[in-house]
Amino acid sequence: MNTALSPAASVISVLAVEKYSAGYWNASAAMNGVVAGLVGITGPCGVVDPWASIVIGLVSGLVYSGGWRMHEKLQVDDPVHAIAVHAWPGAWGCIASGLFAVPKHVNFMGYNAREGLLYSGDGGQFGIQLLGVLVVLVWTVATSAACFGALHAAGLLRVSPEDEEVGVDVAEHGEPLLKYEQASPRAVEVEATSTKSSEVGEITDMPNVSSV
Repeated sequence: MNTALSPAASVISVLAVEKYSAGYWNASAAMNGVVAGLVGITGPCGVVDPWASIVIGLVSGLVYSGGWRMHEKLQVDDPVHAIAVHAWPGAWGCIASGLFAVPKHVNFMGYNAREGLLYSGDGGQFGIQLLGVLVVLVWTVATSAACFGALHAAGLLRVSPEDEEVGVDVAEHGEPLLKYEQASPRAVEVEATSTKSSEVGEITDMPNVSSV
């Protein structure tokens, strides 16, 4: 039940934010909101009550909506909102366990942990969850910086400006992912030229009927 309630609540909060900010119901953001709600409830799913899963989902949607906007301001290269959908709602879900974990659920699951702050009255488990999130964040940033820094130093981090303009789908796979009306003009030109050359080749290979 928790796995169904959280994404449903997340969609509601995402749509509310998008309607308020952009003035319309954003279907793409709503789909990402579903994933954000699922990510947020993944950690605490077995130790929280249904009402808490709704709260977790609502906050997950808000975290996602704020996350991708923060990335755009910081110029983080996340065109499909993968980081905004997974990293920040996931971090929130881990922290939420320290708030909403029910004693009987924790015992039933056999976890070596305590109940959440709302039930214990102290921040013991909440602090542990928060510390865990911070450790994972620091580790991820450090290892990613080392990996991407090495790729940058070797000149392998980015594709060429020409491939960026055409689109990596065309440059690497020979065809655009998006439809012509959505693709860049350069990608359409390259694809049209490729198709025309292929058709000319097929015509050239045909037998000369007049000589038969």
